[in-house]
Amino acid sequence: MSSRTVDLAEMRDKNFVSVACAKGTVFTLTEDGILCVFTAERTMDKWMELHVNNGYTLCATNNLLACGCSDGIIRCFDSESLEHIITLPRPPPLGEANISPDKHRVVIPTNSTSNFADTVSLQFFDNNNRLFSMYSDRTVFIWDLRRLEGVSVHRSFLNHSGAINDLKILPTSTVELTHFVTGSTDK
Repeated sequence: MSSRTVDLAEMRDKNFVSVACAKGTVFTLTEDGILCVFTAERTMDKWMELHVNNGYTLCATNNLLACGCSDGIIRCFDSESLEHIITLPRPPPLGEANISPDKHRVVIPTNSTSNFADTVSLQFFDNNNRLFSMYSDRTVFIWDLRRLEGVSVHRSFLNHSGAINDLKILPTSTVELTHFVTGSTDK
C-alpha cells in the first residue's frame, strides 16, 4: 500500500480534523472551520468558510453533507452543489438541559453569555432522515430531518459520566427502534 499526496493549495498550513466521502468527492474540514472539497484527481476544487470558531466533524451521504462545529452548530449542505440547506437548532446552553419530561416543546432562552457544547461527531441513519449528533457535554441527540422546514429532536440522551468517543448504529436497527452503542471514558 502506498500513499499519494494531495494538492492543498492555500490550505497547506491548516490542521485537518475530519474527512467524509460521497459520490467520488472528498470533503475535509479544518480545525478553524473551513470546508474543503477535493476531486478524484486529488486537487482542491473549492473551499468555503463555515463562519464558526472551530470545525470538528463531517458526515456525508449521496445528497447531504453535515458539518459539526463549535458552540453546538450543525450546518447541512447539498453534497453536490454545497448549497446551504439548513443550520440545525443548537442544543440547550450548558447547564440548562434539565427539562421536565411532561413538556412537549420548550424554548430555552439564550443570551450573549450563553455557552454551548461543541458538536464532536455526526452520523446519518434511516436513509438520511435521522442525524445522530454527539456533543462535548456528553449528550447525544437524534435529529428528525424528514421535514427540513420543521426539524426536531427525535430523542436525546445524557447517560455517560465521561466523554463519548464514538457511536455506532447497530445493523439490527429499524426506523421504529434504533440500537446503538457508544464508547466513552467512563470509569
